[in-house]
Amino acid sequence: MAELVRGDLNQVLTFISLQIGCDPQELIAYAGEDTLGGYHFDPVEARFPIGSLWGVEGQVLYALVRHLKPETVVEIGGWAGASASHLALAVQRNGSGKVISVDSYIGDSAGTVGAAHGQLIPPALKTFVELVNADGRVWLAAQKAKSIGLIFEDADHSPDLVMELSRLALAKLKVGGYLVNHDAGHVQAYYPNGNVTPSPVGQNVQDGLSRAGANFRAYLAAPSDCGLAVTVKDSDATIEVPQPMTTQLETASQPGTGFPTRDPYEQLFESVVPKSPDEFLKRRDFVTGAPIGNANIESQSTPPEPLATKANPIVRAEKKPVAKKKPVKKSAPKVN
Repeated sequence: MAELVRGDLNQVLTFISLQIGCDPQELIAYAGEDTLGGYHFDPVEARFPIGSLWGVEGQVLYALVRHLKPETVVEIGGWAGASASHLALAVQRNGSGKVISVDSYIGDSAGTVGAAHGQLIPPALKTFVELVNADGRVWLAAQKAKSIGLIFEDADHSPDLVMELSRLALAKLKVGGYLVNHDAGHVQAYYPNGNVTPSPVGQNVQDGLSRAGANFRAYLAAPSDCGLAVTVKDSDATIEVPQPMTTQLETASQPGTGFPTRDPYEQLFESVVPKSPDEFLKRRDFVTGAPIGNANIESQSTPPEPLATKANPIVRAEKKPVAKKKPVKKSAPKVN
């Protein structure tokens, strides 16, 4: 398993900036513009239901799209629309581009929260998102090579599927484009009652990426327990990758076996959060970023002011060493 870079949002963005070759203050400033939020084990902090990405991960995606300014952004595994909302907001503020959200899941738009693909994308951002009902592998295979700027993968996290989707993604990305895989740091699962249990998902995602030949780095920004892997497509070189070893994957010692398939605390969590899309959408202003109640900026450090316009460029002062602050521990809420 690759080294997992851990820290608050700004620390993680600083390490990502080294990987992609940009000023860390640019990514940090961009992330500070995004106050959409995401999943949180504390229902008071939650802006999207369980199964969605964390707010800090949405801010990372937003910052990457704002920096790269791709014309085409693709997500594989869109579900209710948390990640698509962050991606769409970045595209909107870039002034160009589109988001294509691909998912084989349709669901029922008249059902409960998260019951339909893209259900929680706010109306003001839906014009920037194209919802596609398809198998991500089939859809990616049909795309033109080197035609996509950024791909976010958040499908079923079996090593075989991560490998297959990542190989296809790297073939379809433009040189200099980014592949971002969700849950690459999910080695522990946090629950609303404060319990922490081991999780095989992070190992599965990293195994799949390694077998796809991806030169990735994995990051985990507090308070998330999921994490992201970032790969930069830096050349057109084709890497020969061995075929999946099914027999080995099915052994009991292989990561991914022997764990419950359903979050045992899911029902408890869902009993204390809003039940309808309207309840979720009323809790925050997605487009203006105006806080409604808790602003849900989940980094332990304070984001700087939003980036200046081109007419008023940022003046970068000489960097000075900054003393590291100890992260503030939050007590987990009790679930009765």
